[in-house]
Amino acid sequence: MAVARVAPIGGQYNGFFDLGTGTVTYSTSGLRSNGGDAKFVCALSNALGPVNLEMDHVAGTREIVESFYYMTNSAPSAIFTTYSVNNASGNIGLSTTTSPNLRPFIGATTGTTVSVNVGQWYRVDTHITVSGGTTTLAWWLDGAAQTGLSVSQVDADLTFSKLGIISSATNITADFEFMDWVISYTGADAPLGQYLTYTLPIIGVGTHNITTNNFQKTGAVNLSNADTTSWTEISEIPNNAATNVSQVVIASTEYLEYAFQDTTVTGAPSVVGVFGEFAGSAAGGYVCEFRLYDGTTATSDLAASLTKSGTTVKRFKGQQTTAPSGGAWTTNLVNSLRLRFGFSSDVTPNPQFSSAVIVQAVPFVSSTYALSSGVI
Repeated sequence: MAVARVAPIGGQYNGFFDLGTGTVTYSTSGLRSNGGDAKFVCALSNALGPVNLEMDHVAGTREIVESFYYMTNSAPSAIFTTYSVNNASGNIGLSTTTSPNLRPFIGATTGTTVSVNVGQWYRVDTHITVSGGTTTLAWWLDGAAQTGLSVSQVDADLTFSKLGIISSATNITADFEFMDWVISYTGADAPLGQYLTYTLPIIGVGTHNITTNNFQKTGAVNLSNADTTSWTEISEIPNNAATNVSQVVIASTEYLEYAFQDTTVTGAPSVVGVFGEFAGSAAGGYVCEFRLYDGTTATSDLAASLTKSGTTVKRFKGQQTTAPSGGAWTTNLVNSLRLRFGFSSDVTPNPQFSSAVIVQAVPFVSSTYALSSGVI
């Protein structure tokens, strides 16, 4: 299972999903009861679209299970796609109509519409499979199964998911909100049900293992093991490479280590994701690694699948269904997590680390969280 949280406290983060096109607004007010701690708003008033979030999937993905909370604040001015999974043979998802309704589609084939109320949060669960020349969409609204679709079309990978106003039409008026987006690649997980998603930014230095002057922070300031301030160079906000930490001398066993904010959420997460951004200081290939450490064991490189070359920002993501040391996640294990950066055998150009955040998905437990009618 993977998890996407709508936004961390203090900024928008898109290491796991891109903000797509248009202005997506981050907010910590007007949240659904018993939900996570932030939301995204995709809104237009007589303007050109789209405005959406985007989540990329790994190559070869043919099955996806997703859950998210959705609310429309007004009846849209026309029919727009609000949830879409890209497929070369025909996109799959849900559109919203002017009534407003939600309506499933696969390519040009549309299904049965379901009415929704303005100003009410709904949990949407979906399960998409591509196999044997057939694409299938099953979906649920607040846990109730809806009429899905099954269409014959050439098998093709599911390459990315989108939420928002997914239309390039002009004169669009629509106002959608989204929270607690959770994604799994295991069909048996469908429907995912109720999750709360929270983010933990870097808030301090862990225990570095470096030789003085082998690493630097913004402004070519040299670092040592006594460093206590370089964590402030690493943002939870994406595309923030103006500040960073970097490795400037080859040392394949050395690393900087950073601590995340402790979780205050009641209940152990089912999955933890760590997401971040890095780039090279100039053209050419370089080497660096990012390892997640839980106080006992570190993962392998979370960015191993990425081509490390040039100044283009790279985004790594690591979804951990178990702790690096093995076994189920606990609150103590989450609070022990540290991110290690470095391990470079090629620093020409210098690898630069600029942003990171941890995301946790906690299952909703009625005995822990008070329920409020109409919002779950």
